[in-house]
Amino acid sequence: MQQVTTNMNTINKYDEQAAQYIPMMQNKQRGAIEGLVSRITEHTHAKPQRKRLIDDFIFSSLQPEFRQKMTDISESIIATLRDTLYAESEVKMNRLREGLENLKQKKILKKISLIIK
Repeated sequence: MQQVTTNMNTINKYDEQAAQYIPMMQNKQRGAIEGLVSRITEHTHAKPQRKRLIDDFIFSSLQPEFRQKMTDISESIIATLRDTLYAESEVKMNRLREGLENLKQKKILKKISLIIK
């Protein structure tokens, strides 16, 4: 046990000395070795797990919800366009009918005026 304590003290002493030479490790609560190990394990272990969790969340929750909202929005836009086009076509058809009726009346009036002469 004495040897383990001595070895740990030696490691801590070298760790503190190394931290003085590595600028990003200064003023940290952990030493240089612990900092380097945590940086390496962060990139190899934690990041892939975090990325997997984010991807799972996106594909299982956000993507279906986004797809449903986009479907709802597109259906709403299509319904609005259909209603607008229908209303515009009704207005156009009514104008054409009125124009035809006016032409018919003018034709009838013309015939009557020819008969009267």
